[in-house]
Formats: sequence, C-alpha cells, structure tokens
Amino acid sequence: MKKNSNSKSISITKGLAALKTTEKKIKKVIDQAQFVAVEINKVKDLKDAKSQMQKIIDLIDYRNRLKSAIAKSNATTYLKVSQDRMLVLEAIERKSSIQFEVNLLQKMQQELSYTKDEVQDINTNVQHRLDKLLSASLGSEGDSNESSAISKPFLDRNEAKVYDPLDLQTRIQRLDLQIDDFLENVDVALSESNSTTFIEV
Repeated sequence: MKKNSNSKSISITKGLAALKTTEKKIKKVIDQAQFVAVEINKVKDLKDAKSQMQKIIDLIDYRNRLKSAIAKSNATTYLKVSQDRMLVLEAIERKSSIQFEVNLLQKMQQELSYTKDEVQDINTNVQHRLDKLLSASLGSEGDSNESSAISKPFLDRNEAKVYDPLDLQTRIQRLDLQIDDFLENVDVALSESNSTTFIEV
C-alpha cells in the first residue's frame, strides 16, 4: 500500500468513525458514477468520468489505509478487561465469539436442572413405593429397626442420584462469573483504549 506524504495522526475512535463514513461514501460515489455511454452521431459528455474514477480510487485507498492501520494497532496494543491483560484484537475476537461460551453455559444449566428435576421425580415415586412396602410388610406395628432393615436396601437399589463427574455446578458458577465480568468491562476498556491510541493515516 502506498505511503501518503500527507498522513496525519488520529485516534482509533476517530479512525473507526472515518472508516464507517468512508465506506458509505465509496458506495454512494460508485452508485452515482458513470464511466461509459452509448454514442450515436454525437459525442456524449462524460467529462466527470476521470474525476469520478479518481475519487473512487482515492476513497478506496484511504479506506484501506485506515483499515490496515487499525488492524495493526489492534494486533499490538494491550488493554485490561477487568483483571485480564489482552490485545485489543483478542478482546474484539472474544466479544464476537463469546456466544459459544454463553451457549455452553446454558447447556450446562439446562442439563443440570433437568437432571435434578428427573432425580426428584424418580425419588418421589420411590418413596411412595417404599411407603406401600413398609405398610404391607409391617403395618402400623413395625419398629424403627425393622423399618430400616427394609428401607435401606430398597433405597440403595432404587433411589436416584445426580451423576455429575464434571462438577457442573462449580463450572456453571465459574463460567457465569467470567462471562458477566468480561461483558461488563470489555466495552469500557475498548472505548478507553481506542480514544487514547493513535494511528497514522
């Protein structure tokens, strides 16, 4: 990309705004431009064709220099998001891809909640069956030792528990805090960095 001898220093914040404005200008000028025409017996006046073409080329070149300078800055400038030090590029990437982490969090929450509900339903049914068994076996006369002798092996065989080899509750709490902490702080961190970081364009 060619070096512009009239380059100036601007903040990333201004650069991003200029990038957005320039891209709109490029689209508008291209839409309005006319470079060729049908000619029959009379020369068609296209005196602005060259200037229109040059304007588009200059705008595209300026847009590319802006984009390149911002990208290079983002790849070399560090910031802090809460307690984490990272490149601006990394912060932008995580912001755009954090939905994967949100999806994982939601999946873990849903599975754990569903499994707990299922365990509770099963155990409610097991308790009803146990009550009937005790009533049929002991009536109202059985003592606690007799009741325990029947209840313990029955519950050992039939009672459900949540099998959680990954300790999902701990993972859920940790990931939830990480996501909230990042989302609460990333925009402020990027805004502060963009306003105090300068590029040459």
